[in-house]
Amino acid sequence: MKVTEQIDAMEASGVNPFKLLAVTRILACILVLPLLTLASDFCGVVMAWVADALAEPIAFHQFINDGFQPIRL
Repeated sequence: MKVTEQIDAMEASGVNPFKLLAVTRILACILVLPLLTLASDFCGVVMAWVADALAEPIAFHQFINDGFQPIRL
C-alpha cells in the first residue's frame, strides 16, 4: 500500500491509517479466532471418528462417550 501511495492518500483525506489498517485486522483476528478454533476442534473430532470407524465400526455417540470416560468423576 505504501508503493501505490494509498497510505499517503488516507493521511491526506484525514483518516488515521493505523486505525483503519491495523486495528481492524487485530479486531477481526480477535473475533474470528475462537470460531476457527471451534471449527477445527469439531473437524478433528469428526475425522478421528471417521478414522476409528474405518478401522472398526463404532457409533459416534459411543466414540464421544468413550473419549470422555477418563475425565468423568
